[in-house]
Amino acid sequence: MGIHTLLQELGFSEYEARAYVSLVNGSPRNGYEVDKASGLPRASVYPVLEKLVQRGGARRRDTREGVRYVATPPARMVQRIDKTH
Repeated sequence: MGIHTLLQELGFSEYEARAYVSLVNGSPRNGYEVDKASGLPRASVYPVLEKLVQRGGARRRDTREGVRYVATPPARMVQRIDKTH
């Protein structure tokens, strides 16, 4: 069973799981970089990233170069998920 499937079983959508894994594998990233790393449809990247931010799976950082997203560390995500389930 892959990490994407496990995240989906914990309540992530397929796209959220793919975006989260791409951020864990390389943060900070902008939407374009998440798009390329995760294979998400371009039109879906920013709404999915904002959903991750709302759920606590990522943080949004406004920089001079533009918006960047950073994954919440996996151990912290597990604690959050554990508290809500």
